[in-house]
Amino acid sequence: MLETTQRVLPLHILSIGAYNNLYDMAKIDAPNALYATAAWPSNNLAIYMPLHLRAPFTIARFMVANGSNTTGNVDVGLYSLEGARLLSTGTTLRAGGSAVQYIGVADTRFPAGHYYLGLVGSSTTGTYGVLQVNAAPAPFEARMCGALQEALGSTVLPVAMTPVAYTSANWYFFGFTQSDAL
Repeated sequence: MLETTQRVLPLHILSIGAYNNLYDMAKIDAPNALYATAAWPSNNLAIYMPLHLRAPFTIARFMVANGSNTTGNVDVGLYSLEGARLLSTGTTLRAGGSAVQYIGVADTRFPAGHYYLGLVGSSTTGTYGVLQVNAAPAPFEARMCGALQEALGSTVLPVAMTPVAYTSANWYFFGFTQSDAL
């Protein structure tokens, strides 16, 4: 008898993907959308992207898609639908140009539901992975999908969000994974 092992891949959740409407909006607007890089829109600007997860999930690491210039710090985190910070990395020096940077946190389990994924960047010279849709998507498309932003005084995500309408022309890639190693 041949013994087989089944490998279970860990869940990776991104700010643009199957767990929010931005992915669907991009498919409608530009089915040939491309991965590109762009500078962070403003020093210490937090961007919040809505997520809906249909099953309980664990966060082991957050991740940021870095462009070639990794100047500055980031803080990545998860918020409740009501705007309360549930978990974040704390301010972290960016590292690894043109690569995904993983930032470990204590494994934390959350119930299914609606959340916001948040990212703040400290520098407008650092570049990040973005979805390029017709050169750049209009900010109103991201707002229609629930994206928000907040000007902060530092590169630390706030305990409670007080966001305003999203104005960036870019959709940034960041997220989390259930894996400590993959």
